[in-house]
Amino acid sequence: MHGNARTETHSPHGEAHERSNLRRLRLSAGALAIVAGLIHPWVTPSHFAEWWGYGLFFAVVATIQVTYGGLWLSIGLDANRLRLLTALGIVGHVALFVLYLVTRTSGIPFFGPSAGHVEAVEAVDVVSKAVEVVLTLVLVAASPGIDELERSE
Repeated sequence: MHGNARTETHSPHGEAHERSNLRRLRLSAGALAIVAGLIHPWVTPSHFAEWWGYGLFFAVVATIQVTYGGLWLSIGLDANRLRLLTALGIVGHVALFVLYLVTRTSGIPFFGPSAGHVEAVEAVDVVSKAVEVVLTLVLVAASPGIDELERSE
């Protein structure tokens, strides 16, 4: 080897480990998003009863989360799509968490008959937010290694 030239070697063990990490990331992100998406339909009917806009919001969030989870579980995502999916998940779930905090401290913003009303914290809320926070942490922790994970796929 001359000077500072560097060659990369990929041992079969290292590549297998990276494939295993990508598999775990996909399973974790996919499962957590689907679980979050399956929690929202439990509260959707009560929100529809309050106002159609609140119910629609929960129905749309549930659909997006289940679809998002399905995308993570799908095969053949390259590094660019993984980065995009990761960024969308982080931004979307942080936005949902912030909205949740606002509705529990300052009140429902802007729309519907309960605008300004502070919502009560319920057990299903806590479970939903816990799943979404864990999903967000998984995505944040995984984002720096997506290129390496994708190369081994």
